Amino acid sequence: MNDTTVTETILEEREVFRGRKFRVLERDIRLTDEHVATWEVLDKGWDSVAMVPLDHEGNVHLVREYFGATNERAICLPKGKIDPGEDADAAAGRELREEIGCGGTLTRLGTLSVSPGYLTQRTILFLARDLYEEHLEGDEVQFIQPTVIPLTTALTMCMNGQITESRTIAGLFMAARYVEAEGRAYVHRTPGADND
Repeated sequence: MNDTTVTETILEEREVFRGRKFRVLERDIRLTDEHVATWEVLDKGWDSVAMVPLDHEGNVHLVREYFGATNERAICLPKGKIDPGEDADAAAGRELREEIGCGGTLTRLGTLSVSPGYLTQRTILFLARDLYEEHLEGDEVQFIQPTVIPLTTALTMCMNGQITESRTIAGLFMAARYVEAEGRAYVHRTPGADND
């Protein structure tokens, strides 16, 4: 079948569970003229932002935080939900200040579908540069530890399994590609050392 002739259509949607942070829906979707499938969908009710904060020395400002679903502390991008009435740029700026205590100049890199087979949430990814200190009290209940790592080291950590959160991996490689296309090469420089 040719893709251009297929138009999937949501026929009906039912809520089968509502929790504090998400709801589970069943969607009857017409996939073809002959076939209707019932799809289980996790709806968080909001999209999110994630930022790759990159300083002038080529370091990325990441966070270590606990994830209850996988029962692990993981290194990841500063990120968070877009609040009602807030646009993605404002949410990105707010989350940067809350999670790493910095503001910066934002460049939108793209939108990621986190797990489009069952999750409605999309994450809008930003590169943050020209970082400056600016703290804002956050709403996180778990401990978030800011972590500064050279971009080149973070990319290696993605490849060897030390960084596993998918939005973080995508964001780091997208940001590296973006700055590379600008003609910048970020190589970690140790302050006070002979780096030539």
